[in-house]
Amino acid sequence: MASYKYDHSHCGFPYRTKYNPNGVEEPLDEEAFVLTKGEYGRIRFNGKYTDSDGYWYYEKKVHNLLIMDSPKRDEFTKRAPLKTYEQMELLR
Repeated sequence: MASYKYDHSHCGFPYRTKYNPNGVEEPLDEEAFVLTKGEYGRIRFNGKYTDSDGYWYYEKKVHNLLIMDSPKRDEFTKRAPLKTYEQMELLR
């Protein structure tokens, strides 16, 4: 199982949250997808960060996931992912 767990130090702004069953807002933590052997999945997210001088910068992060005994070198380029999960926000 692949999951996405929001942490502002690794995922940037804006905050991504959800409400738990008691109605309390908390950081987003959810299952992205489940892969079986031979399947390829991708998680994409972006964020806005502040460096030590106070300047903003933006990042897009992509994690490609593959379950396979012995993958070939071009496994990620010869086909599209079967499953995807995205947390792409409009960043200003």
